[in-house]
Amino acid sequence: MKETFANDPSRFERLLLLGLLLLILGGLKLSFNPGIGRNSLDGDYYYQIARNVSEGNGLKTNLSLYLKGFKHFPHESNMAPLWPLALGYTGRIVGLPRAAALLPETLYLIDLLLLYFLANVLAVRMTGEPSARFVIPGGRTLDLGHVAVLLLGTNIRFFEFTSLPYTEALGFFFLLSALLALDRCRHGHLGWAAAAGLLAAAGFMTRAQLIGVMVAVPLALTLVSIRQRRFLALAATAVLSSVAAILPWAWHLSSFIQPFRVWPMINMGSYRTTPEIAAFSTRVPLETLWERFADRALGLRVAFSPSDPNSYLFSFGLVAWLPLLAIAKILSGLLNLVREGRALLNPRYLAPMATVLASGALLAPVHDGHFHYFKEWLFGFRHGLPLILLILPALVLLTKMSHRWLGWIAWGLVVASLATGLARTSGLLTLKFPSGLLGPEPQLVAWLDGQTPRPSVVTTNSQTLSALSRSGYHWITCQNDSESTLGLLEFAGANYVLLYPGEEKCSFLQGLEDRLELIKVFGDDGFQIGVLKAR
Repeated sequence: MKETFANDPSRFERLLLLGLLLLILGGLKLSFNPGIGRNSLDGDYYYQIARNVSEGNGLKTNLSLYLKGFKHFPHESNMAPLWPLALGYTGRIVGLPRAAALLPETLYLIDLLLLYFLANVLAVRMTGEPSARFVIPGGRTLDLGHVAVLLLGTNIRFFEFTSLPYTEALGFFFLLSALLALDRCRHGHLGWAAAAGLLAAAGFMTRAQLIGVMVAVPLALTLVSIRQRRFLALAATAVLSSVAAILPWAWHLSSFIQPFRVWPMINMGSYRTTPEIAAFSTRVPLETLWERFADRALGLRVAFSPSDPNSYLFSFGLVAWLPLLAIAKILSGLLNLVREGRALLNPRYLAPMATVLASGALLAPVHDGHFHYFKEWLFGFRHGLPLILLILPALVLLTKMSHRWLGWIAWGLVVASLATGLARTSGLLTLKFPSGLLGPEPQLVAWLDGQTPRPSVVTTNSQTLSALSRSGYHWITCQNDSESTLGLLEFAGANYVLLYPGEEKCSFLQGLEDRLELIKVFGDDGFQIGVLKAR
């Protein structure tokens, strides 16, 4: 059975449709340029590291997050290195502001192209048919890839954060490339196994969440080796390739994390330099096993709620229910699945198997994370975007491998989600995003950067200020206690504390009236920023 579209007379027509979709989505991208500012807090963090790369300072940061307590700036960063390196070196050529806008948008289109091919691979491998095409009214044909491109391309989270200097655009490039390379391993080629492991490691070194791909790639090869032992060598090759790829990063981290630990490669906030300051708490405290179970059950309900803004549906629309429908379908035929389980370990199923494993590994931390700041759950935020890797095989199962009524339900959810995605993305284009510094901040930054040596500052607005300033910044939230503020002043050597409008009652300033004095005020009565210094 042929597995390509080589003799498919409608192939050119469908590739033409793909080009048209990418052209339309690319046009929408060019009309959306929110810029650096308060709409890009994590992007601001990545941007200022990339600025140090662009200026020849290396992988260093002017921003200390999570009460790490850096004592000097710029300071070595343990953030995943590939995105700031790519952004910084591109910035050397075209300028950093332009690179921050154009590089993720270019990768957005490349990601959609890769997703098109991966979706079609999933359809062909899962069904055993020679093509991934569907016939639609009028006798026209489209691929599952076209649907995938529209679903992710109009996803409001993916659309927005691939127009900002976030990690999603480059991360998805490596994620999708690794899965496509793994599919080529079905013929037993060691070279493709090494490539899949290398690309998976690159994904991890772009975004720590993507460590799940490094697990899924060799695990899928190991499962296939149950039937064909030669694939065990491919699994070992993928592991060795991944380890070899991350060794230079580990060596770099060992130069300033002593004794060296692996955990700071996975959890950026775990690297701290001032133990005298209490660690920043992010998660809802859970003491017993029952509390954890009940909390995760609550999270699961939130994840698929049609009304909760933290749910997957807020990001993907009703199509987020497809994995649940697919699971129900599989469970209904569980006995047959057990009987045919060994048949599913055929190398042909490498890509579908790895895709499902990767999505599970990537989303497991999202379901384990219940936070008490920023967002309570992250399903509907950019962390939940890997759900697309479950939606696609679920769509294949329900539309090409199930009863017709299940297929109609699945396509109904797809159409509803596409309508929602297009409407919300169009609405995003009409929004005005405040970029750059606001109010008296330019005067504040000029005063800070004009000092020699440049000072370090404690502020709730550290991300945006650090992206547009050369001074050092310690991030603090309104809810942090005043002991954290004192610790940053005393043990981390912070010079100033900034007071923005409305922050007089914040916890991080409570009880410090006698410890801090106001030395300078920027702005007028409408928007004033006070500069506080320890007495």
